[in-house]
Amino acid sequence: TLQSQSDYIEEWVSRKPLFLKAFYDKEARPEPSLCSGCALPEATWRCRDCLRQPLFCRSCCNKGHALQPFHRVQQWNGNSWADGWLRSTGVALHLGHGGKLCPSAEYVRATPMDEDDENGPLPKPAHLSYSKGAVDEHGNRLITVVHINGVHQIGVAWCHCPSAQQRDLQLMDIGLFPASYKQPQTAFTMEVLEGFTLDVLECKTTASQYYSKLRRATSKEFPYAVPDRYRELLRVSRAYRDLKALQSQGFGFDDSKPGPGDLAVFCPRCPQAGINLPQDWRQRPDADLVVRTFLMDGNFTAEHMKMRRPENDVALRDGLGFFVRRQPYQRHLAASVEAKPPKSTCHNHRAHEKANGNSMRHDLEATGIGATACLHGCLIPHSVVDFQKGERQMNMDYSLTQAVSYKMGDIPVAIVSYDINCQYMVNFLRRISDSKFMSFPKGVDIRAVIPLWHIHAHQKKCLAQFSPSFMTLCRQLCGEVIETLWSYLNDLSSSARGSTTSGRQEILDDAMNNSNWMKLVRTVVTICQEAKAAVAGMAESREAFRRMDANLSRQQSEHYLSIYNAAMERRKADVTAMDVFDVQADKAPGKALILADMAEAEVAEGDAPGLAAWLSQGLKIQETQLSVAWHVKKLGKKPTADARYKVAQSRSQLLSAINTFQESSAKYISALADIEDDDDLASGWVPIRGPELDDGSDDEDGLPAAGLAAWEACRDDADPDAEVVPENLPISLPSTLGAELCCRYGLLGLQRKELQLRIGQANDALHQIRLAIGHKAHHFQNDVRAANTTRTKTRAWAKVLRIETTVKHNARIYRRTRHAILQLDPEASLSSRYQALKDEDLKVDTAALSSEARGQRNKQLAWFWAVDAQEQMADDGWMGEFYRVHWLRAKAQLDRWREEIRGLTLDMDLTEGYFAAMESKWKGKVVLARETQLAGHEAHAWGQVHMWQMFGQHAAEHFELPRRELAKVDLS
Repeated sequence: TLQSQSDYIEEWVSRKPLFLKAFYDKEARPEPSLCSGCALPEATWRCRDCLRQPLFCRSCCNKGHALQPFHRVQQWNGNSWADGWLRSTGVALHLGHGGKLCPSAEYVRATPMDEDDENGPLPKPAHLSYSKGAVDEHGNRLITVVHINGVHQIGVAWCHCPSAQQRDLQLMDIGLFPASYKQPQTAFTMEVLEGFTLDVLECKTTASQYYSKLRRATSKEFPYAVPDRYRELLRVSRAYRDLKALQSQGFGFDDSKPGPGDLAVFCPRCPQAGINLPQDWRQRPDADLVVRTFLMDGNFTAEHMKMRRPENDVALRDGLGFFVRRQPYQRHLAASVEAKPPKSTCHNHRAHEKANGNSMRHDLEATGIGATACLHGCLIPHSVVDFQKGERQMNMDYSLTQAVSYKMGDIPVAIVSYDINCQYMVNFLRRISDSKFMSFPKGVDIRAVIPLWHIHAHQKKCLAQFSPSFMTLCRQLCGEVIETLWSYLNDLSSSARGSTTSGRQEILDDAMNNSNWMKLVRTVVTICQEAKAAVAGMAESREAFRRMDANLSRQQSEHYLSIYNAAMERRKADVTAMDVFDVQADKAPGKALILADMAEAEVAEGDAPGLAAWLSQGLKIQETQLSVAWHVKKLGKKPTADARYKVAQSRSQLLSAINTFQESSAKYISALADIEDDDDLASGWVPIRGPELDDGSDDEDGLPAAGLAAWEACRDDADPDAEVVPENLPISLPSTLGAELCCRYGLLGLQRKELQLRIGQANDALHQIRLAIGHKAHHFQNDVRAANTTRTKTRAWAKVLRIETTVKHNARIYRRTRHAILQLDPEASLSSRYQALKDEDLKVDTAALSSEARGQRNKQLAWFWAVDAQEQMADDGWMGEFYRVHWLRAKAQLDRWREEIRGLTLDMDLTEGYFAAMESKWKGKVVLARETQLAGHEAHAWGQVHMWQMFGQHAAEHFELPRRELAKVDLS
């Protein structure tokens, strides 16, 4: 059995004293105190960073740490271990000769202190060991070195040979990054710079927090006395990240310089001209799916304060990462005039209007950023812009045009997703044509959509016209993935708020690059997961569409298909062509019609003599039994006298009707007396609350368990003899007897007639449920949402509850009827048509009439909407429009899943092509390094080649199964 976290902690509690003793034991000096190097009993030093914290004499400590000069050591002072420094053992940094002394340098022979005198002067505490211009015992000038375990001061023996490198490069040669370059006094190890970079990216650690941690690691007693190298850390980390960015993209092999976006990582799944998109891609069978998707959004958290002295700003990567080049962008802003858009009624537009209407903050250089990402959530290089006053079109225009120019090549379709595309795209092309600083590829088919979450705040017409669910080539586009990127950037944005302009951009560039890189390394796993979901989604969507289409006539189906195809064809020229995807009816069926339809299921066909009338009366009695049982449940623990009287009166009337029915039963069931004595009769009757009626739930009507228990108690108090409670009494119908008894006593004709009536009863119940759900959805949309006072809200919700009661009542009737059908139809030939009705099938929300409700993209209509579709459309124009809309949406959903299935196969090819292209790129770097005899460059290039080969092998291995599964999917 797997142990939980609590199990492990509980187990540890019993061992806590042993662990605590082990802590204390590490504080003692072992006896005998033998040196781990020479085994002499002079070991007064121990290393905290070496495994097992071995003991050393001074000489062995020096020799053992010549290549580990930044280990933290302690010295025994006679009573305890005190922090010390390796420089006290004679360790120093010897530069230029592989760690050996420079023959051109003077060297002062050390006079070791007497370590045998344990009562001599104690070593100075760590916080007193720092002094500017100090030297070690060999006369080497001390420099400050910042390492992952603290801040050190150590002597440096510089190389003084005539051919010696400059001092900053001598430090770089041993893996130390100098903070200055002529006479370095401070240096950082590569480990601490890499550790700080990862802490920033993964933990959102600020430089102040990180250096504060290092000071505490150096001296827990006096951290404030440790030299402050915070400003140096800021400066050196910028330079370090800049070099790593150049190295990661293969610059420095020749004189080539990076261009816009060249220091950024991009998505391996997106088609990129010259990288993963072959020259003959137009001949591929899936060439129609080669599109680029652009997701636009703004972030107002990424503010930036104005610099006091902007002339002092030094840019290291202006426009080379994700931010656009500063000067061209400023020229664009200076030449642009923001046209005031007409006031919109969309809620989402109001948010933009409010943001754009705010006055410019004079203390801010940028009020936020705008960015463009791809379909898969990777930010597009050289597309991030700063806002100056809200989220204006001139800002987002520049972002989009720069994104489109990034390795798009001759791809013919651009899907653009933006929160306010219904307004933004109106004059987009005109704004581009009027600008000297922006361009857009000619002939590109721009398909504007609105993200699925934001679209529900728009006007009703926006959903049909701009939803990616109805747009061809959108696959399973949500459009909201760019929103998920802001939470990661926001923490870093706050820490970069007061940085220099270039420093802030570099911090955010690195964060965006890290986000893209993490998506890249997870690409293969993500595609495999999406492929599995796509296979399931395709099957579900195909079945839902088949179910709806199967209940239409051929003419209706062809008519709907022509409407669908015409909308897809005309949309480019006129977005209103997509209005067919929404219900255009002004209102649901009127009150009189709804009341008349609801009454049909409760009123018997009449008391005219005859078999049909008798059966109909029996069905009415059972419906009344359900109604009485429900009202009894609603009594509660302490019903009023009036409520109890009404229930007693209903029971009395019901019992009288049952008696009358039973008296006339002998007329139609001649063998009734024999049947009543049959031992098999009891098995034919199932109580109202049987498991067949509940469909696995505790209460099919949604009553809480406590309320049901209260009803049971109340019912027993009212009538201790449960068998005479009329709502539980069986009546002599063929469905009560069961198919076996009907066959045994020659009641097959009666059985068939009741089955016919039961089918009609089930149809009526389902029809009432459909009407009530549609009516409630319409009521939500037009009355509940519009209610703006307490009075109107109360009335609106009261109407909702009345409709809900109708839904539940007809659901109870259907469940009882379905049980009867199964009793009358032992072959279960009707079970697929009349399926079990579950609570989730009866959820009533605005999705039934308007899919403006969020989260409805891949939801299917409940099975009962497809029963008798042709009759419903013929009898009710509103219901006919309802079916048309859902047929079109089901068709669009099926087409999106088809695109997703085909698109995932394309994604696999593009991903493998990207990995191969990167491998080829670095192999070219290997050749270039050999030609120029740059051994380090060649080794790094080979390392990159091996990395991309591993990515390619990983993709090939993991894509094998999804490819087979996707190939099996029937796309017809």
